[in-house]
Amino acid sequence: MKSLLPKEEWSIAQKKIWKNIETYTKFIMNGDTKKFLDYFHKDYSGWNYYEPLPVNKTDVINELQYFQKPEVVSYDIIPIAINIFNDVAIVHYYNSTHYKNAEGKEKIKQGRNTDILLKQKDKWILIGDYGGILKNKDINISLQLRPSI
Repeated sequence: MKSLLPKEEWSIAQKKIWKNIETYTKFIMNGDTKKFLDYFHKDYSGWNYYEPLPVNKTDVINELQYFQKPEVVSYDIIPIAINIFNDVAIVHYYNSTHYKNAEGKEKIKQGRNTDILLKQKDKWILIGDYGGILKNKDINISLQLRPSI
């Protein structure tokens, strides 16, 4: 999928923010939960589609202790919007992961996320997020929104 936000039009700040998202996504996709968690603010609050209530950083740490990393074949994250308000950024993006489950069967999961980041020194860290895996009907909608390549 082509970004709805052409990279040649990005500001320097937008590029730095997206680089942070690429970095912490790479960490979690490679199973490096410690480095992934370095991008979470101590007062982080997030809400995934499947959670009945928002979670905090401690909840994420506890969940990742039992995280069984599937074998990731490939993944992609596609920025849709990056809005900056002084030291806070709101980033909307799609994600797709091609992986092998515990039985070795190849699967693809797609989702969309909104990450809310706070600039601390030269690093943008997560203070909140929302999103998760899309259901089939949602995927069809997102594919219809796909710009022509």
